[in-house]
Amino acid sequence: AHVTVLPSRNEAFGLALAESLASGTPVVGCAGGGADEVVTDDVGRVVTYGDPDALSAAILDVLGMTGNPDIAARCVDRAAVWDWRRSIGPQHEALYEQALNGKRR
Repeated sequence: AHVTVLPSRNEAFGLALAESLASGTPVVGCAGGGADEVVTDDVGRVVTYGDPDALSAAILDVLGMTGNPDIAARCVDRAAVWDWRRSIGPQHEALYEQALNGKRR
C-alpha cells in the first residue's frame, strides 16, 4: 500500500495505523479515532471525522510523501514507540520477576 486510511469515528487506540507505520507505510486517520495518539505530521495526517474534502486532501498530501526516500524509515521509527520491548514489556518482566522472587510492593 502507498497509504493506509482509517476514517473511523471511534477507535480505542488506532492499532491499524500503528501497524501500518511499522510496515513503513504513511497513514491518514480521523481525530478521535485513535489517530491523535499515533500520527505525527512527518508520517501522516489527522483530519476531522465526516469531512470528505479534508480526508481526500489528506490522502493526496500523504501520497505526495511517498516520493520521499526517508518516509518508510520515519514511519518505522514512529511505530517503534509502541514496541513491546520499549513500552510495557519491561514493566511486565519486572512484575513477573517480583512474583517469582516472592517480593511484594
